[in-house]
Amino acid sequence: LVVPGLDRFETLLETDDYDDPAAGAKEFTRLLAMGPAVGIHVLAWASAFAPIEQAIRRRGASSFGIRVALQIDEDESNAFLGSPIARRLAPNRAYLKDTTRGGEVTTKFKPYSTPSDADMASIQLSLAARAPGRANVAWAAAGAAGESQEGSSR
Repeated sequence: LVVPGLDRFETLLETDDYDDPAAGAKEFTRLLAMGPAVGIHVLAWASAFAPIEQAIRRRGASSFGIRVALQIDEDESNAFLGSPIARRLAPNRAYLKDTTRGGEVTTKFKPYSTPSDADMASIQLSLAARAPGRANVAWAAAGAAGESQEGSSR
């Protein structure tokens, strides 16, 4: 189950008269807890952690065994990762917290980057191999990439 913008689903953010999570949030928390046993896994992302924590409480949030955080404020970092480390992240860096293997591992990584010319040529060749008759386009692109690299080294 893929849930983009989890913090925008109003039914998850609603509360009852006693400030407890409404039915939608309770069902979602149940799905998080019991879903993996029946083959239902949840991939979700949000622009902020506070509304998620409000909707599914810490018990539901802990159901996400693998978490990735870009730069966030100290309070959200503490709540989401158990440490203020995400507050100090540089641009284009993230932390991954994995609690699924019996321990707890937090790893800093670069979540994205622009592919190099060589990587693009390799991708084009790989795609061309899947589409017979179009290989000449990929080979031409690969040759052009090689020529531009040779010219730049002079």
